[in-house]
Amino acid sequence: MATAPDPRAVFAHLRKAVASDVKLARRDFRVLRGGPPEVLQEVLELASRPGEGRVRQMIAAAARIERFTSDIEPWLRRWLVVESDEFARSAIAAALQVEAPAGTEQPAADRLPPSFVEAYQFVSERLCHRVRNALTIPVASLVRLEQLAREVTDPGVGGELMAVVERLRPAVQRISQIIEFDTGDGYLTMQAVPVGDWLEAAVPGFKARFGYATLTLIGATTARRLRVWANPFLLDTAFGNLWANAVQAAPDPCHITVELNAVDGVLHVLVRDNGPGFTTQMVENAFRMPYSTKSEARGRGLLEIADAVRRLQGEVLLLPVATNQHRVQLRLPLITS
Repeated sequence: MATAPDPRAVFAHLRKAVASDVKLARRDFRVLRGGPPEVLQEVLELASRPGEGRVRQMIAAAARIERFTSDIEPWLRRWLVVESDEFARSAIAAALQVEAPAGTEQPAADRLPPSFVEAYQFVSERLCHRVRNALTIPVASLVRLEQLAREVTDPGVGGELMAVVERLRPAVQRISQIIEFDTGDGYLTMQAVPVGDWLEAAVPGFKARFGYATLTLIGATTARRLRVWANPFLLDTAFGNLWANAVQAAPDPCHITVELNAVDGVLHVLVRDNGPGFTTQMVENAFRMPYSTKSEARGRGLLEIADAVRRLQGEVLLLPVATNQHRVQLRLPLITS
């Protein structure tokens, strides 16, 4: 009896095919559908993770074109609820022959309206796309400069040129990371991340970039090591903004407390600082217009946090923790296997 293929290897191959040749990926998925059903189910589960929007888009398009939507309809409906990629969401809606969710329902006051996040995501993605295009020539020029520097016969001139290259390379990489460019350093790679451990390791960088604060993690050792499917860029966006907001709002010295709890397969991350927090009266405005104790940057920060968390298939809300006091809580789906 032939051994069933490893679902993770099959999915990895499918991801590569989606990036290089979508028609080939659709053909490979057709073959997968004709194989062991348990392998197909595991691959669909892997495709459900945050960051796999391109794979979900391919599967939805294949389902529509090849008319097998009914076979995977539960998966498509599950994806439609959490999908943050606009192209994948449109493909899923087309396969199901429904309208993509427009976010017209009035959300609770303690949650950011989905339409706000979608608008922010739409604009930010296009701005990033413009900068990515503009970066192509500088990146290529940097590579060429390094090649020429190595060919210079004068050691003094060659050494000076290489010094310029070494100063430029990290600067270009920092810009690339900000706009989600392919830096090749794992910054954008989706992976299983233990949030507590990641936060403790991120503290020195946050202090250097956003200002001094101390961090206390609350939670059992097992809670600190609970993992979510994420990448450093999205975690840095969410927690970096929370750190910056705390430093701006809290008295000096700023102290931040992060409480980690697992609730029904979801990691609840409650973030507090020694500042005033959000009053009940502030809650609605905080998620509907720029809010800050000092500037409008805090309002944009909340949008960036919500956008990053949504890309991780989670949500952000303002949780009441005391009378007339609310704090930011992130909720992220846990890796359970």
